[in-house]
Order: sequence, then structure tokens, then C-alpha cells
Amino acid sequence: MSKREFIQLTEREVINEEIELIKNLDVPSYVYFFGHHQNNVARVSGNFKDKNKLIEGFEKKLKEISPEILDISLKREYL
Repeated sequence: MSKREFIQLTEREVINEEIELIKNLDVPSYVYFFGHHQNNVARVSGNFKDKNKLIEGFEKKLKEISPEILDISLKREYL
């Protein structure tokens, strides 16, 4: 068996993954996405009844947050 190394996502990759997750989840419109956790660089929350608003929120954060932050990998265990 080969040893595999875990590679932490960059913050940009985390945000893009959240966008893809929201796009592809098929959940009732009353389900609430809560993204205001302490360890989230892009804090976005809202109901799935307006997926586009959630996605726009993340896309806005990608434009607002500096590349110096977006392109690093934060060690989540320390946040």
C-alpha cells in the first residue's frame, strides 16, 4: 500500500468548492446554508430558495478578498 499525503485546499479552492456544492445540491428551499463560522474566510449565509444569491455572495468575496489570503492554505485546526 502506498502512503498518500493530504493536501490542504487554498482559501480560493474552498470558496470555489462551496459554490459548486451550492449549485449541485438539490434540497428543499427552506434549508438554510450557514457559512458564518469562525474558520470561514468568506462568510456567506442564506436559504437555498435563492441559490443564485448565495453563489453571488461567494463570487463577491472572491473579488473582495486579497490574493494573499485567497491563495494560502489555512490550517483549520488552529482557527
